[in-house]
Amino acid sequence: MKKIFVIFSIVILLTLFGAHSAMSLDTKTTDSVSLYGNYIDRHISRCESKAARINSKSDHIRHEAAVHTLMGAFFRDQRDELIKEMIAKDIGTKKHQVDYYLNSKFFGLLRKAEKASDL
Repeated sequence: MKKIFVIFSIVILLTLFGAHSAMSLDTKTTDSVSLYGNYIDRHISRCESKAARINSKSDHIRHEAAVHTLMGAFFRDQRDELIKEMIAKDIGTKKHQVDYYLNSKFFGLLRKAEKASDL
């Protein structure tokens, strides 16, 4: 009887510990989705404000506005995929880590498109 009680207690503790780990993982994932989503939303907002300068007299500013128009569209269209990738790759939650990842994804895609158009 004592062995059954000890085994039963161990099973309950392991079950509770496993459930707690799963709940904390789910909470972490939910927090990450919210955090990364906010970062991407801020990027989209900044891109839209920079894209508004498309009618500038400066060629450089018009070029940057066009790039930010594309960047904003990319982040808007790929938002959910980017969040999933950032969680899977565990890129970190600091602003510079997220900025680096998002910029790398966009400009990597832009480089591929430029190479493909050169062919």
